[in-house]
Amino acid sequence: MEQYHLLNKKFNLNTQRIVNFRVNQGKKIYIYDLDGKTLYYCGKSLNVIKGILGIHYATCTNCIKNGDSYLNFFKITDTPIDGAEKTNLSIPEIINLIDIKKTEMLKKTSSSKFSKSVSIKKENEEEIKEFFSITAAVNYLKSKDIKVDRNQITKFLNTGKPYKGYIFSRSVPEGQIRDEGPKS
Repeated sequence: MEQYHLLNKKFNLNTQRIVNFRVNQGKKIYIYDLDGKTLYYCGKSLNVIKGILGIHYATCTNCIKNGDSYLNFFKITDTPIDGAEKTNLSIPEIINLIDIKKTEMLKKTSSSKFSKSVSIKKENEEEIKEFFSITAAVNYLKSKDIKVDRNQITKFLNTGKPYKGYIFSRSVPEGQIRDEGPKS
């Protein structure tokens, strides 16, 4: 009966759809600074870490198995470190610290590193404009009062088919320096 209520779509309050409450429990998880001198949090299981701090269990598992840092600031382990001092931060303060470190990590990795450059050409015209990312191309078209959808541009990229009167293609090979706007 319990499994029926978990799987029935009318009852949408359950986030886990399996009636085994012991999954990923019984193993304490510790979150330290990189040096292991400060203990930020200790959870009873991977599910507790995910539920309270929002750190995905796969991320925790990878950090534990590989010894990787989390956000280049935290060390996640399943073994306690002797001599580490427990921090006096509350749960909301720890969550805020994690959010700050996520933001810093995103700034360091820079979205331009992952941006894909794009060329756009108006149908039946020769002029090609190049942009450092799809978002830059979207912003350009919006400035011309042309409403476009970023996901649709991605679908039409390199197909040669027009979308909203424009043909989109990849312009600069990976690794080359990209400008931050259109070229004439």
